[in-house]
Amino acid sequence: MKTKILIVVVLGCLATIVTIVRFQDSIGIDFYQYWGIAKAQKWSLSPLGSPYIEQYYAKVLNAHIAGSSDLRLIKANERRRELQPFQTPLCYSIFTLLPANYSIAFGIFQILQIILFLSAIVMLSAVYYGNWLRLLSAALLLLILYEPFMDDSRVGNLNCFQLFGFVSILVLADSVLEKTYYHSAIGASTLLMGMMVFLTLFKPNIGIVILLLATYLWVRQGMTFFARALPGAVAFGAVIWTLPCLQFDSWTVWQDWYRYFRTWDSAGFLALIPYGNFSTALLVSKVLVVSVSGSVFLLAALLVASMLIAFIMAGAKEKSLVKGMIRSIIRLLRDPHLTVAAGITATLILSPLVWFHYYTISLLPAFWLLSPRHSWRQAARAGFISIILTSNILPGVLEIVSGVTSINVSYGTVVLGLGPLWAGVLAAIASQEGRGQPA
Repeated sequence: MKTKILIVVVLGCLATIVTIVRFQDSIGIDFYQYWGIAKAQKWSLSPLGSPYIEQYYAKVLNAHIAGSSDLRLIKANERRRELQPFQTPLCYSIFTLLPANYSIAFGIFQILQIILFLSAIVMLSAVYYGNWLRLLSAALLLLILYEPFMDDSRVGNLNCFQLFGFVSILVLADSVLEKTYYHSAIGASTLLMGMMVFLTLFKPNIGIVILLLATYLWVRQGMTFFARALPGAVAFGAVIWTLPCLQFDSWTVWQDWYRYFRTWDSAGFLALIPYGNFSTALLVSKVLVVSVSGSVFLLAALLVASMLIAFIMAGAKEKSLVKGMIRSIIRLLRDPHLTVAAGITATLILSPLVWFHYYTISLLPAFWLLSPRHSWRQAARAGFISIILTSNILPGVLEIVSGVTSINVSYGTVVLGLGPLWAGVLAAIASQEGRGQPA
């Protein structure tokens, strides 16, 4: 026990030092836009409307920052002279809560990232092992070494929020919906739906996961129950939909965002392979010399085909193949952990734009594989391999040993880290065994 406490203390001290150094070296080029759009409204001499069609947000920021003494803010502004408001109106509205001092605001944001990251892993520890502190050392070690999280912190993006959100949904589903009676779970289901609505409107690049979670709730509780819980979530969604409209004084701000997103020329970002865009779909596109959309279609077909094989394997163990396959599909949709793992992994495989920090959310299916909940004998090994590959540690070791530095090696190892996760999803589908209990 004393040794474990000593390890936690040492890792905590190292994490604190690393966090301070990381903050000093970070400018938050993504955070600058989230923070800047909200502040430009306050600093503008004339009212500013929708940031997706209004041209003066960047001009207001550039003029205001010209007289600033905050070096971090000046550097961020030099990188973002023109704004690219890809995020939703809700995202920008939330950032109005941060202070006007850029470095203080960014410091608060990084602290919040750390809290949510550690909280997510500690919550998974409680769910999978029945012990809140069992994964604390692992969480601190990842805080220090896991590069997708480090990148998320450095640029000031939102993946720690997504990780925490999905873990919260799993905790709610596991501790309430899976263990309570019909009537007492309506409030929890409404809350779960509300969380899904918030995550979607906050950053909707996780649509596959949300769709699978909604299907899980439908299958788990039934249509009648689903319909009873829906109005509360719809009302909550209407509120958080309306708030940005009021802030930007525009009832079409959501439509403006959609049009901006749809008409955005993505060629420049898709060309950033492997310099930041760690996309499996884009890699396949370049290797096979096909269009990105063709690559996505091919990967989707492979994922569906592999799942079909897994369903057939599960059904073959029963007297009736068809009935066995149907039971396997229902089992998939009744297990929130398997559902979320499948959704996250498929999202990272299929998306043509996967910044390195997006891989932060891959930790959720990785820890699911490491847990006793998975019946596959190789699950723990697969989860560990995935974390090692996506952490980008191996290219660093290669550079130390051989002196060879290659961004292509980093790109390849990170993308390969999704393979063990999908293998774990298929193994869980093909298995007829129920979920294990916390150790």
